[in-house]
Amino acid sequence: RVDALRNTLIEQLAEPKLLDGQPLTGPTVAALMPLLAETLKSDAPSLNPTSLMQRVVEVEMRRVLDEQLQALNSATETLEEDLPVAQVKLEGRLENLRKNFEKSMKDKLLRLGATEEGCTASLTALHTEFKHLLSTV
Repeated sequence: RVDALRNTLIEQLAEPKLLDGQPLTGPTVAALMPLLAETLKSDAPSLNPTSLMQRVVEVEMRRVLDEQLQALNSATETLEEDLPVAQVKLEGRLENLRKNFEKSMKDKLLRLGATEEGCTASLTALHTEFKHLLSTV
């Protein structure tokens, strides 16, 4: 019995399960559960995989944005520790920091299945936060 169970698990876990073409990773399942519970409680449960997956992607995009903003805060704190530096050198380091964070953010969002429009909106939010952080340095 144990061997049969083990073989079944091996078969089922060989490839990731997909929902609307997206792999169900741990964070994705965690984001999906509250949405699924909410949908099941409603009077008219419509388990539309596309809309559920879109909501999961939105939750994950917010998580990635929060993660990137936290990393950006840490990076600017590191820059503050190096002060004073020449303005030209500081501006160059800040520009490199901005470019690196925007590229990292876009890569992560595209891996989540975000659209270009979703990436643009998130990058705009990141850019706004970046400008805010710059005003505090």
